[in-house]
Amino acid sequence: MENKKLLNLMEKCGHFLYHRKGGIKGQRRIMSILAEKGEISQKELLELVSVRSGSLSETVIKMEAKGYIAREKDSEDKRKFIIRLTAEGEAYYNAKRIEIASQNQVLFDALTAEEQSQLEGLLTKLTDYWEESLGANYPPYHNKEV
Repeated sequence: MENKKLLNLMEKCGHFLYHRKGGIKGQRRIMSILAEKGEISQKELLELVSVRSGSLSETVIKMEAKGYIAREKDSEDKRKFIIRLTAEGEAYYNAKRIEIASQNQVLFDALTAEEQSQLEGLLTKLTDYWEESLGANYPPYHNKEV
């Protein structure tokens, strides 16, 4: 099998998984952090999500417009914003988590337990190699489930 075909299949898998999970991974990542920490400054959030400041600001504004988060000036330092999940944001996040967890149960049903184990081993070997050989050139991967 040539590399181009493998890359195309991996891109297809990535595309499928991204859209299967609703296509807004960045927003759910932010919700996950807020659900865990309660309140956090926008600066602290920026350090945790490893994106550009402008990208985070844009995402935060979208989430605020949807009613998922509240953003308020820090009472002690008016230059800082404190961000927290709203009740609506918490409900959305919890519902999405449950929906995704149930969808994840069927993703690998086409493979036997042995095939799943083999796939896990191959993907681990590949991603470990990529991190080792290319890691300095790419931002770290922050998926808590891995």
